[in-house]
Amino acid sequence: MMNGKGFNLLHRLSYLVMSKISNCNHTCPFKGWFEVKDAIVETKWIPSVLPDGLYRFDTQGVNEEGYVGAMKFYVIVTNPDF
Repeated sequence: MMNGKGFNLLHRLSYLVMSKISNCNHTCPFKGWFEVKDAIVETKWIPSVLPDGLYRFDTQGVNEEGYVGAMKFYVIVTNPDF
């Protein structure tokens, strides 16, 4: 289970990413469901230590009352050549 600080950081990061998505219906998982289907995030260059590739992350949403739901998201990593 995440503590309050961990969830707040995750929620803030989710907001920063999701605010860049044009076809996104987002609500806080404590009050509703987080729903994105076939969304494309703006391309940004962020340094990464991960090798190039497609990554899938699975997580479980929980709150004080218990289980909220399963979430999964995909990240494509491509590091530019300098």
